[in-house]
Amino acid sequence: MRTEYRFNPPPYSLHDLPVRFVVDGDQLTLVTEYGVSDNSQFSANDSWRIEIRSVDWFDSCVDITTSKEADGSFSGKRVNLSELLKRCPDLRFDVMTEQFGVNRIRLRGRANIDGEYRKITVEIYHAGNIGYVIGE
Repeated sequence: MRTEYRFNPPPYSLHDLPVRFVVDGDQLTLVTEYGVSDNSQFSANDSWRIEIRSVDWFDSCVDITTSKEADGSFSGKRVNLSELLKRCPDLRFDVMTEQFGVNRIRLRGRANIDGEYRKITVEIYHAGNIGYVIGE
């Protein structure tokens, strides 16, 4: 089953789910490991995925927090999303929160990058629809 949407709230939540990224041209697919919550029930179907079309690879980026100090300050770096996915093709991202706007998705969570578990924020800019695909 495929559900397409553009401006409506998504029919699912990625909260507390691990995802992997699959790149195919200007499409980015988020593949869940344990299924997704469809806001009314939880299903542990590992064939669910979210397809984001017409990704703007130039503006899509990742903020990686490298350290946090006792006084609340932190340091980190911003890298282009496509560069990070080339460097870490098997990146497993544990999503904690998500925000959806017009042509923008922001995901916050943690990932193992260069052997360290780090807090990251992924910003995905896109011009196309988002497909929510179950069991195909």
